[in-house]
Amino acid sequence: MAVQTFTKMAIARGQTVTPALVSSVATTNISTFLAGFPASNLEYGDDAWTMMKTGSVSGQPIITHTFFAAPEAKVLGILNHNIGSAGYNSVAVEYFNGSIWVATASMSVPVGAGGTPDSPIWVAWQTAGETATQWRFKLGSGAAGNFYIGGVFYGNAVNEFQKNPLIMNQTMTETLIVETAAGGSKHVAFGADVRNQIMEITFSRLSEVDADKLWRLKKQELVGILTPEHSDATTLIAGQEVFWGYVLRRTVTPRGPGSSMSAQGSHYDITLQLEGAV
Repeated sequence: MAVQTFTKMAIARGQTVTPALVSSVATTNISTFLAGFPASNLEYGDDAWTMMKTGSVSGQPIITHTFFAAPEAKVLGILNHNIGSAGYNSVAVEYFNGSIWVATASMSVPVGAGGTPDSPIWVAWQTAGETATQWRFKLGSGAAGNFYIGGVFYGNAVNEFQKNPLIMNQTMTETLIVETAAGGSKHVAFGADVRNQIMEITFSRLSEVDADKLWRLKKQELVGILTPEHSDATTLIAGQEVFWGYVLRRTVTPRGPGSSMSAQGSHYDITLQLEGAV
């Protein structure tokens, strides 16, 4: 199966990576992890602000999620990572059908200079989706450098809009966290890497079909946004990033001509605000 492409902006939802649904996370060819950052941190859908950080890699890294039940997956997201900077130039997704691992989709990723977070990753595949108790992704073709991953998203729904947004703003800031000690002295707090992003998307005169895709979103639900610039690409594009974040608020303004007295369909102006994931 190939990477699924789109002609308009798309949204991914239906996160299945939670402690309630994930039985375990296993790795292949990763010998050690930094203290406090094991693979089991990737059982969380990012809300716990946990990360996995490798200490030594001996071959092609493979990360396998085993679920209690068999979720349907249509898209993989890799959040807050430095895979490309660490030297891994591709991501390949597979699922276990009970006897063999089945290749689902693969995508190249840019290999950049270290020191800055890489672009979030979105890999979608066939619209029907597949169900399996084990899903995994492989990085590159062999051992490269050590790397970190802040969160993994396996979603069971991908919705493409009929039109692109009228306005879309995305910002990213690096926050310096300062703590105050008991005696009043202040110091910089070092912990998990935090990457704050904000995205605001405004649609003008959305159809009721498209508006329904946004009405279904829950507050603080983790979703992925495939921006229009990326919709027909099978690799990441520098500049506007794929966005993974939490739903903060949604503002809806009904517009004409639809009404109880009209056969015309209703339309809506909608602004969606999201807060970036770790």
